[in-house]
Amino acid sequence: MNKIKVGATVAFEANFTRQPLQGTVIHSGNGQVKIKTPDGEEHYRVASRVMPMPLRPRRPDIATRFKYMRKVVQMVANADVVSAIISGPGGLGKSHTVTETLASLGMKKGVDYQLVKGFTSARGLYETLYNNNDVLTVFDDCDSALKDRISASILKGALDSHAIREISWLVKSSTMDAAIPLKFDYDGRIIFVTNKLVQELDGPLRTRSLVVNLQMTRQEILDWLEHLLPDIKGFSMADKTEALAFIRSVAPAVGLLSIRTILMVLKIMKASPLDWQELSEHTLTQ
Repeated sequence: MNKIKVGATVAFEANFTRQPLQGTVIHSGNGQVKIKTPDGEEHYRVASRVMPMPLRPRRPDIATRFKYMRKVVQMVANADVVSAIISGPGGLGKSHTVTETLASLGMKKGVDYQLVKGFTSARGLYETLYNNNDVLTVFDDCDSALKDRISASILKGALDSHAIREISWLVKSSTMDAAIPLKFDYDGRIIFVTNKLVQELDGPLRTRSLVVNLQMTRQEILDWLEHLLPDIKGFSMADKTEALAFIRSVAPAVGLLSIRTILMVLKIMKASPLDWQELSEHTLTQ
């Protein structure tokens, strides 16, 4: 295995939360690396547990990348392309933006597109694609479909560049729905919304899809939360601003930052105004 060099940009996971992180290697030796993330924190990892990232031009800011996501969703909805992958941290608006964009195009869930959330088996994926052939299917947080070998094979067939995209399931079972054929021509479109790092995704699936990378540093998440403050309803802007300032002050100790973080602080602030900071810090840092 090649030694990871000092100065290399790498992807790795946070301890406990497994949140995807990115940083720069500042020391490497004896199978260990020391990584510094953009927020200034330092992390130690076994070298085999980090993933080197190719050098890329400076990426657009997060607001621009969300704009790109809306355009890509529109392209899939209009059948300009057959697939898109939206990769980014949970709880920061990926799913909402996808469904909001589809609604703005006049598309209704359950009629013009189908939304599948959570775990799906390879067989479940096959039947879902058959039952929703010729329409758009949005897979939200169905990471199992992106990492399972059989599911990945099915998706490669569904997203092929050929004029006829044939999907097959050539293993008979007594539990299978007899009404579903062992193979069929797929004419639908797919949008994946995932928390997985782009680098972790199956290569052939990436090349068959438009990929929007919304992965963020901790500082970018905090700045994006500030951008979203006007969209949070039910609280005054003064309270939202104070809550975010508090979150910034304790952010290094918070495992996973998202829109849910600020909502939780706002609810604590409202329910326990005298000691909301102490209570918030305790609950957020567990």
